[in-house]
Amino acid sequence: MLTLHKQAPQPDINWDTVNRILENTFEANHQQGNTVPLEELASYISYRRERFTLQRVVVGIVLVIFMLLPLLFITPSFSMTQTENAGTGRPAYELQVDSALPISRVTAEIDGVLMPVYEVGGGIYSVRPTANGLMTVTVTLINDQSAAASQTVTEVDTKVPVLISDEHDAETFTLYVADEGLGLDYDNIFALNSQGTKLLPIETDELSGKIVFAYPNDTINVFVYDKVGNVLQLIVMLS
Repeated sequence: MLTLHKQAPQPDINWDTVNRILENTFEANHQQGNTVPLEELASYISYRRERFTLQRVVVGIVLVIFMLLPLLFITPSFSMTQTENAGTGRPAYELQVDSALPISRVTAEIDGVLMPVYEVGGGIYSVRPTANGLMTVTVTLINDQSAAASQTVTEVDTKVPVLISDEHDAETFTLYVADEGLGLDYDNIFALNSQGTKLLPIETDELSGKIVFAYPNDTINVFVYDKVGNVLQLIVMLS
């Protein structure tokens, strides 16, 4: 059976009594008496103990800082490889970051313009540039140390659709348009008349690139988008 004993409180010290006992002891041994009161000696010992504890704490903090100091200079390393563009008309690049410290940010830019960067997970990032040119990718850690690498991007579809020919009759106006990239976005082709009314094609044909509108009564602006978002704008005036 476990028995707990409560520690008795320490009695207060009567320093006058202790000093008299000490003086009597010195006299009995024919020694010179103590010139410093014991109360002051006890206070000095307590002060030294507190100062020693403070010194240990300071030394401990300095040792911790010294051990953590190398972390301030750790830099990231990463590899960058091109992946499939999944039919988006834009290339994709995968970044595999290797670092013992957390990643603060990953940026990619071309000619000063930031490109989209997505975190896939587990130190893996996906970069989807929207323009061609020299792309610089920078990985920065939580200690503000960074590493950068460059990649020339040439496969982004930035070409707008091209008008091949046009024709009209008394009832319709027809455009023939071609696109070198992923093709036209027929669901996003329209025209605006001078009053701002939106006009949709009455017929389209993906094989021939044909786009047919009802014959306009006035000037119209035609907007032909491809699947990447490049747009061919035409101002049509028929007499």
